Amino acid sequence: MSRFIQDAEKAQLQRTVQEGDRTLDPSQSEAWAIDGTFQIGDFPPVVGPKAIAGFLAGFFTQGLFKTLEHELLHVLELPEEISFQANVIYTLPNNETLSVPYSNFIRYTRENGKLKFKTYRVYINTEGLVKRAMELRQAVD
Repeated sequence: MSRFIQDAEKAQLQRTVQEGDRTLDPSQSEAWAIDGTFQIGDFPPVVGPKAIAGFLAGFFTQGLFKTLEHELLHVLELPEEISFQANVIYTLPNNETLSVPYSNFIRYTRENGKLKFKTYRVYINTEGLVKRAMELRQAVD
């Protein structure tokens, strides 16, 4: 058991995603293969870097949170896959933080010699985040 991704290339791809999430930057989508997929919860999968960037931009601009960061708790690493349990820590518009557990299942591929995400599946329940963000919005209105 580890809390860290051991493979240097896989760890770098995950840092790209985590930095993009922290700064709400959808250009992290360049970490995906041309036919790579990204899926959060029960949303339909999004295919390819351009579509993934659009999805992330929409997700980030909803105003539910100001930043999000990840805390890996348990990483299972296989040659072409990684799974992990983690917490995402959202900073809400009022600077309150909210921690939500999630699991990721990731498969990799190579594109022009570079490691890329083939599938990136996030299992998370964002109901608590949405509920709290709506409470904060109603308190302002």
